[in-house]
Amino acid sequence: MSNLHLGMSGVYKVVTKAQFCEFPKEILVDVYVRPKMIVIPNVRTLYQIAGGNTTIIKVIIAGGVPMPQREHLVWYKGSKPLQVTRNGRVKIQNDEWLEKTDHSKDDITQSKPKRIDQLHCGTDYQSYKAITSKLRMRGAEDGLLLGLPVITSVTSSPHVAVEDSSDILHVDLKNDEDLTSIDWYYNGKLIEIEDKHYSFPGSLPGRPDSRKILKMSNLHLGMSGVYKVVTKAQFCEFPKEILVDVYVRPKMIVIPNVRTLYQIAGGNTTIIKVIIAGGVPMPQREHLVWYKGSKPLQVTRNGRVKIQNDEWLEKTDHSKDDITQSKPKRIGWNSTLSITSPHVTDSGKYFFMVSFPKTNYTVERIIKVTKL
Repeated sequence: MSNLHLGMSGVYKVVTKAQFCEFPKEILVDVYVRPKMIVIPNVRTLYQIAGGNTTIIKVIIAGGVPMPQREHLVWYKGSKPLQVTRNGRVKIQNDEWLEKTDHSKDDITQSKPKRIDQLHCGTDYQSYKAITSKLRMRGAEDGLLLGLPVITSVTSSPHVAVEDSSDILHVDLKNDEDLTSIDWYYNGKLIEIEDKHYSFPGSLPGRPDSRKILKMSNLHLGMSGVYKVVTKAQFCEFPKEILVDVYVRPKMIVIPNVRTLYQIAGGNTTIIKVIIAGGVPMPQREHLVWYKGSKPLQVTRNGRVKIQNDEWLEKTDHSKDDITQSKPKRIGWNSTLSITSPHVTDSGKYFFMVSFPKTNYTVERIIKVTKL
């Protein structure tokens, strides 16, 4: 039996069979769940000066199946058991850790709080801070986080993905030896199975640490939203959210529809026009950029090399004399690069780019200018 868990407890039966008979035997298997034990201070060796301050070692025990009872808690020095006593120079004290209740001291109907069998924790570690404030020991919070699958990093949020492409979200954590599962959610719904949109590259059965990557395929606008990854241990879980924005690529039509434009030095004006339509989010004027090689070109209507970005507005039925008309809605852009009396030095690769902070869309044209 490998990768044992509590759900594998039960009755196992072995049956040996011959041609005319069989002999069964049953075995009752109880799978015990190791309690979480956190030692404070979180060091293997404590150095003390004779006659100095009191030496204190505290162990916090949470959960476990079956849950430990007082008689199960034992201290040893070497092979010699130590007696539980609150008096003397060497003292041992076993206190119950009870859950918090909202009962008032005068509430005679209140029942005794139950002993905690689960460590509840989250991104703010409030339950840990409440405990450490009582311990008043330096480094106690680090000790309480020892061995838990704490998330150290995730894909940055907000994250931009592009329609009709693939992208990944990832999580990194420490202490994954106590990990029981990594679960991914989309808008609060658990992503349970792999399909054409979601998969877990490298995922292995029985290996919860192998779901650190969520691959998103065939992306579309409807896959925008809040993705949450939750790393879970036996008594604890750590969530992180990632906001994903799926951008829709604008339609870009280049005129003329050829990759390379051949021109004669000093000849006709070279013109490249790009029509941009739609897109989510819709491009604004500041997102329209031209480059020659790696050098950005300035938007100017003067000079030999000119760039002009004009709005493409939807048609309306308003007459010119209709004073109540509102401004037509913009549905796209016309961006034009023109080079008057081209020079040989104008030869090179030209790029038009719709440039957003997190992604960009590019078209390329080559201009070759030669002398007669």
